[in-house]
Amino acid sequence: MERRESFDSAFQQFRYPFEDRTTLSETFDELFDGTEAILTEDRDAYATALTEAGSHHQAAGRLLADEYLIPMPHWAGPPSRYEKQLKVRVIDGDYAPDRGLLAVRGLSQQTHRAGEVL
Repeated sequence: MERRESFDSAFQQFRYPFEDRTTLSETFDELFDGTEAILTEDRDAYATALTEAGSHHQAAGRLLADEYLIPMPHWAGPPSRYEKQLKVRVIDGDYAPDRGLLAVRGLSQQTHRAGEVL
């Protein structure tokens, strides 16, 4: 709620329509400090997109896979897990393209396998 009010006062309310607002970029970055993740339901499609362009075009594969990335606020980091093979965070949640991340559920507990480097 506090961040919503900060956003509203910084970006929605202003006195003069053409007032210089270049100083707001730092405020914007502070309010939206976060990372990106994919939803658990998009994991297979993300992995497929990474390899779709072929092994010689990894950058193209990353570009195709980017469509599955969603912006994730800093508070949603702990319930996510990092998938080393895909080099991406995975989160179990509800996402709407027009409304953003709506809910975050904890992922099922992962167990450590002997010999696995974390």
